[in-house]
Amino acid sequence: MKRLFLYPLGLVLIISMACALLPGSSSPTQTPVAPLPPANQPTELTMPTAAAALPTQPQPAQVMPTQTLPPAQSAQPTQSAQQQPTAASTQSTSFSDTFDLVNPNWTDTITSTTQAKPGHVYSTVATNDGFLIFTLLDKETYDYKFYKNPMPADVTMELKYYNTGSILDNGVALVCRANSDYSSWIEFRVSSQGNYDIFRYDKSLAAQYKHTYIDYLKGVADRNVISPFPTTENDIKASCIGPNLTFIFNDKQTVTTMKNDIMDGGFVGLGAMSGDSLPYIMKIDSFTASAK
Repeated sequence: MKRLFLYPLGLVLIISMACALLPGSSSPTQTPVAPLPPANQPTELTMPTAAAALPTQPQPAQVMPTQTLPPAQSAQPTQSAQQQPTAASTQSTSFSDTFDLVNPNWTDTITSTTQAKPGHVYSTVATNDGFLIFTLLDKETYDYKFYKNPMPADVTMELKYYNTGSILDNGVALVCRANSDYSSWIEFRVSSQGNYDIFRYDKSLAAQYKHTYIDYLKGVADRNVISPFPTTENDIKASCIGPNLTFIFNDKQTVTTMKNDIMDGGFVGLGAMSGDSLPYIMKIDSFTASAK
């Protein structure tokens, strides 16, 4: 009787186990599926929203055309304006110096020499005791100083000076219409003996083995018009007015010429020249230039 009772009990257990293993069973003993994340927790589904906000930021594709423009093209208008200054913004209409102090408006000394060797030029130009002093210790040497700001083409100049060195083979000069690299200008020169010249200087002629100073006019001033003595001050004036070039010595004699092929404006300056007699010491008391 015990065995007959056990058979129905085993059958019930087998059926119960089989039901638990069947798919889709709603038995409360099954492991529940993992719950969905809370609604406010970011998931992969929120990424498109973040991507949609990106267009509000500057995009590389929008700035590339301006970044790839050649720098020279984008800056060209500003550079052109800087390279083409107007006459009103750069030209001076007057300039005067009594050499009581060192004046930064003068260029460094520009020297041309036919006899002094490179590295062995002993001539000097310096401001001292109210004078601009040219001390020329080299033969056939020409020293110049230029006012840094350009002047109009029509200009008058005045120079007051003392000759305190050798009275032979020397010269003092006024310069107008010099170009910006000081390779061309008009020069008015007179010696302590009264020999005068009005030149056109052209540095480019040196490459052709030609003389760089071309005479417009030359001559000798009247007797005692120019003083060679160190105690007497000389006063020379020069003007470039249109084609007219005028040279005045101590307000006693005037010479002029229209043989002139430099008509443009430019820079003004002064200079001193030595010959074979040394030393030549020229003391500039004052220099004045004014537009006409």
